[in-house]
Amino acid sequence: MNSPTPARRQGAHRSGRSVVSAVMPSLLAVVAVAALITSLAVWRGQDPVQPQAAAATTTSTPASREALSQAPNPSSTKTSPSALATVPVTTAPVTTAPARSTLRDVQVVVLNQTSRAGLASRVADTLRADGWTVAAVGNFHGIVPATTVYYPPGEELAAQTAAEDLQATPRIRPRFGNLSTSRLTVVVTDSYPG
Repeated sequence: MNSPTPARRQGAHRSGRSVVSAVMPSLLAVVAVAALITSLAVWRGQDPVQPQAAAATTTSTPASREALSQAPNPSSTKTSPSALATVPVTTAPVTTAPARSTLRDVQVVVLNQTSRAGLASRVADTLRADGWTVAAVGNFHGIVPATTVYYPPGEELAAQTAAEDLQATPRIRPRFGNLSTSRLTVVVTDSYPG
């Protein structure tokens, strides 16, 4: 007697896919969504890194507010197209960059990475002479390749102003690690003259 042969299953087998090829579609979907969100923010003119910059550009100057309040309401008056062509258009300039004195309102910490005693104090005196408030002076126990002004979020313009006020032209970089989250930090290295 012949025993019956078991039937072969067809089409229900697993392929030898690796974990990477199984996860790849999900990873690509996440990257696509992130790219879509970023492009929408850019398209709308928003800067997710520096929201203060967008707010500064939308404020109007007192002169432009006065001009707007004196302008006639276009919906309440009817003007012929020929009259519109003869009306001179004047606009008040809008300043997007804050004044240098406002930028100097940010406090500064000066740290010395060199073996030259008193260098941080001399740099602090230079900044104070230009109107900066130096909150602290000390030593830096790390390795920075060149004299650098580190800034907290939203204070890049203040860092550029501080860099211009120093005797050397330091690098300007965003803060890192445990540097101040509200003050500029100037790390003075051997590249600083004096």
